Amino acid sequence: EELTGSKSVSISGEINSSGDYPFFKGMTVIDLILMSKGITEKGSFEDITIYRSTYDKTQLNPIETIDFSLNEGYSNLNSDQNIELLENDLVVIRSKLGYQPKEFVSVSGLVKKPGNYALKSNNYSVFDLIKDFEGFLPNAELNGIKLKRKVQVEEIEALIKNIENENKDETVKLDEFIEIGLDINRIIKSNGLLNEYNLTLKSGDEIIVPKSDNSIEVSGSVQKATAMSYRKGLTTSAAINAAGGFGLDAKKSRVYVVYQNGSIKSTKSFLFFRKYPKLLPGSKVFVPKKAKNNNKTSVGEIVGYTTSLVSIIALIKSL
Repeated sequence: EELTGSKSVSISGEINSSGDYPFFKGMTVIDLILMSKGITEKGSFEDITIYRSTYDKTQLNPIETIDFSLNEGYSNLNSDQNIELLENDLVVIRSKLGYQPKEFVSVSGLVKKPGNYALKSNNYSVFDLIKDFEGFLPNAELNGIKLKRKVQVEEIEALIKNIENENKDETVKLDEFIEIGLDINRIIKSNGLLNEYNLTLKSGDEIIVPKSDNSIEVSGSVQKATAMSYRKGLTTSAAINAAGGFGLDAKKSRVYVVYQNGSIKSTKSFLFFRKYPKLLPGSKVFVPKKAKNNNKTSVGEIVGYTTSLVSIIALIKSL
């Protein structure tokens, strides 16, 4: 035995501790499963395979496949089920047919039944979730409802890794979460039949339902950042005028509005005409600044050039 070296068998698949284990004479499948801490919740007792070397000299059939089943809980085993293993055997535990782990989304804010809800199907949508939590409370702001979703940073980083290698001076910063504005009124009115509004939910999604907000905020390149109460008919330009009007460095063609649900709309321009976004309760108006033009000549530089030119002319006349 000392001259033969170490012997082992292997187990993989839906097992709590997969890997290689020491082989001993008389070792069975159950011995190996118990050594590897048992089959997982996802694992199937009815679909187990042993792959065994045949040592076929022709090498036409190098591997023998043995398929068998075990009783749940390892009870009432017979000799046909508890197969004796040989050195270098590989045991594979497969997953249960149709098994899918439970996935959840959460709802917070002004709803009748906040909390966690399971994704009951692969196309479980916002409309399905609304039916499950039985609707909204009276002071809920339907125009401000948003979905918060965790970004799969690892997957995206893997996709852009090659780009970063080619452009080492450029770095990509990824947000941990993204926010998606939901048009709840359209979703409810269409009974969830409009797919462009009725988003399919993913595990970990969070729906946030805020209370009513009748304020309008204006900031950026205006005379004075301010807030005011929303009233029907209030326009973006009127809100900017209430903040003292545009600043000297305001980029008027790029004014945008951030709505309470996180969605953004920007100004549309055609020739000399501008159409500013519509305001809703809870909106935030932002006026960006013009980019600095480094090529523009300052007043000081113009005075310097003029003085130099006059000196040159005077010098020429004196010759």
